[in-house]
Amino acid sequence: MSDNYLTRKQVANKLQVVPKTVKNWTDKGILNSHKIGRVIRYKESEVNSAISTGTDSHNERNTNNG
Repeated sequence: MSDNYLTRKQVANKLQVVPKTVKNWTDKGILNSHKIGRVIRYKESEVNSAISTGTDSHNERNTNNG
């Protein structure tokens, strides 16, 4: 199965954040990046998975608080 690779800017647009936030999340291990040659790319499936995981854990925190 082939996977689409996205630039940091494309990931930022998809997540509606600035590219610096994507880099910060990468540095914290929230998002996985892949170095291909001299460029950094993100697998679209991994970005989607991180969105799902982040959303689920955020909802659990809100549910547990009240």
